[in-house]
Amino acid sequence: SRILVAVGPEATAAEPESLEQAGFDVTTVQSGKELLLLMESRLFDVLILDVEFVEVQALETAKQIRSKERLSGGRVPIIALVKQANAGRYHKQHPEIDEFVILPASEGEIIERVQKLCRG
Repeated sequence: SRILVAVGPEATAAEPESLEQAGFDVTTVQSGKELLLLMESRLFDVLILDVEFVEVQALETAKQIRSKERLSGGRVPIIALVKQANAGRYHKQHPEIDEFVILPASEGEIIERVQKLCRG
């Protein structure tokens, strides 16, 4: 499965190496703009967005992805990484996100969520 990860340079929950060791083909980007450009040329099975990293602009990026999907069809599952203090607010306000993972989270939890979404 192909995973696109948009996280900050200090992110520890969605370490690309851990996902690769679990058998996923992982591509990492450092901004929402970079993510959107890459999605135009490649297909991914799951997206992981770090809501806390400003450059990713995860929630706005997720809205743009869903808007494009309404025109083109299909739906890529999105996992958002959020801090505990913000989790409740995000759940209610952002239906475009399929799964929220509260940070800090273990690598195992992230891998489990990705596997679940890949199985559909």
